[in-house]
Amino acid sequence: MPSVFGADKNNFAPRLGAVFDVFGDQKLVVRDGGAVSFQPPQPIYLYDHAYPDPRLPFQASFAPSDVAPTGISTAFPFSLAFRDLVRGNPNLLPRGFVLGRSVTDYNRRDEYAVLFNATLQYAVTPSLAV
Repeated sequence: MPSVFGADKNNFAPRLGAVFDVFGDQKLVVRDGGAVSFQPPQPIYLYDHAYPDPRLPFQASFAPSDVAPTGISTAFPFSLAFRDLVRGNPNLLPRGFVLGRSVTDYNRRDEYAVLFNATLQYAVTPSLAV
């Protein structure tokens, strides 16, 4: 299935657990376990990011000197011609132009968590455990 993000093929997520019957009468039981868990990117944090070619300044902050080489006026109201020119050819951006926005890394590593759990259970009656 196609995805916006490249697949992270390093997601080895082992799980290990153990159960121990303390007195051998199945009344008091100790359970423990651990796991590594992977999580894909959470969309809520990516809603305001830009997904096109990172050289395109759709939401860029720039100074008049950045636009000067293109010959476009910076007088108010600012013409969208600069945006359209650069959208058509990102190489028109001045060297060293810094974009003022967030750009998503398409090949980012997945987030992961290391989880541990330990419980002590006692069977008070056949249908009640605490």
